[in-house]
Amino acid sequence: MKTALECIPCFINQAIRAFKTNEESEERIIEILPDLLELLKGVDFDRTPMENASVMYRFISESLGVEDVYRAVKKAHNEIFLKGYQRFKEIVMNSDDRLRRAIELSCSANLVDLGSRDVSTKDVFEEVISYSYRSFYLDHYKILREELTRARSLVYFLDNAGEAVLDMLLVETIVEEFPNLSRVIVIAKERPFINDITRAEALEMGFTRIPRVSVIGIYPSSDKSPNYWSEDIRKLIHDADVVIAKGQANFEALDVPKVYHLFYVKCSAVSKCIGAPIGSPVLFKRANSHNIC
Repeated sequence: MKTALECIPCFINQAIRAFKTNEESEERIIEILPDLLELLKGVDFDRTPMENASVMYRFISESLGVEDVYRAVKKAHNEIFLKGYQRFKEIVMNSDDRLRRAIELSCSANLVDLGSRDVSTKDVFEEVISYSYRSFYLDHYKILREELTRARSLVYFLDNAGEAVLDMLLVETIVEEFPNLSRVIVIAKERPFINDITRAEALEMGFTRIPRVSVIGIYPSSDKSPNYWSEDIRKLIHDADVVIAKGQANFEALDVPKVYHLFYVKCSAVSKCIGAPIGSPVLFKRANSHNIC
């Protein structure tokens, strides 16, 4: 998905939120703002929002002198979800359709997204449970389940910290439900990016304790040409039997027909692109979708 005009105010709001999270004063933010706006003049509308955002977040990190802008918040979100892991696991285990329930919980956890809104850690847990009962506006669950029964390999793209705990539960459920899978590759960011989980954080969380699961990292190829999708990653996608990409940013960045996307719609640009209302959960495969931009 190419960057839309609607992405520009979103970039600005994200930047202001990042500065405030790091306790920058309004005076300091106003001082930085002209440089930010100058940077945004160079937005390439032929690139994805993630590629343009990666340039902006390098600017934010340099302005703050901090590499991991949301480190403390990510840690807090990971901790609150990990504390509830067994409760989430029991919800899945007591369901008539464990895969479906794990998907619903994982998608609801996608609401923990500092790129699109402010989130209070104390509200996260109950919010996820509540929103997990919403019906998917786009729902290709039956197709996904059928493909998983035949699959030998799965690639799973992670998104935010905190919600990654529910992604871990989903991956664990998939491995348990489909013993035919011989290889599961989980992909995280190699370096800090907004509140996305990094490879190191995913390893610390415990993904590789799940049988047949490995974790790898992706990162921009260079400062001049930010590209999260190297040839190695594209080959993994091509060779995998099933690919699931979590989060709206991965939808914006990864235009591959075989990929299943799982996220909450959070902005008008994506809403217009996929024909789903803002605030709706979606699970769909691009190849089986019509009118996807």
